Amino acid sequence: MNRFFLTKDIEIKFTPASTPISETNFIFSSGGLLAAAGKFIRQTNTTLNNLIDESIGSETWFTENTDFFRFYDSGELHSIILDISEENAPFDYAIQQSHEGYFSIKLCTAEKFFIVTPQVYRSFNSSRRELYCFTDNIAPKTVFKITANLSLMFNDDNVFAGWIFYNPLENITTSFQGEKDTIEVDDETYKIFADFFDIVSKNEDALHDDYETVIEKLLIEIGPERTSKICGNIRRQALETTQKDLKEYFLDT
Repeated sequence: MNRFFLTKDIEIKFTPASTPISETNFIFSSGGLLAAAGKFIRQTNTTLNNLIDESIGSETWFTENTDFFRFYDSGELHSIILDISEENAPFDYAIQQSHEGYFSIKLCTAEKFFIVTPQVYRSFNSSRRELYCFTDNIAPKTVFKITANLSLMFNDDNVFAGWIFYNPLENITTSFQGEKDTIEVDDETYKIFADFFDIVSKNEDALHDDYETVIEKLLIEIGPERTSKICGNIRRQALETTQKDLKEYFLDT
């Protein structure tokens, strides 16, 4: 199998796995949107500091968000935490898996500390029920599925170039180890969250970075009547709490 890289100099290896490393959680809050998988989400009462203490791999950076790819000392994958961009952009490809089944990841480099920069853009496709995070709007060369609802994409140089979260609303939590709704998600719920992603974007050029106007638009277009139609208490409360926090920060201060 070809050599693959998390960054230009950090090599990883993919091997077929009989089962995925874990499910994937979609942490949804005003403090940021994240996708997380691995041992970390199965541990109760644990923190990011605990994760860093018991694993090696990508680190936080002082001036910007970074993705976490953390490994055991043996190099086997421990946990992943991926930052979801605040900027919308179109992604024009329906992605097919390059390889069948699930894959595990092993760190091949001796470097124990490195930085993985998050993807620049997001694209929430409600009809396909997929969330894409990427930097370049190009079809990936290779795609590996590491959980039932998360795949990693690699470019022509075999460098990590984005990821796909399948059925993201089915996996919403409000914390890394939080519970999820068991009730099925309907199309109306996906449409409401799609509108949220469309409105709450840092690159809404027409508003000239006037984020107060963005939040006013959000509260008008997704008001209590619409949020009451969201299937699942956890999903509904996650969106309502996020709206409340954004209102208090941008409009009430």
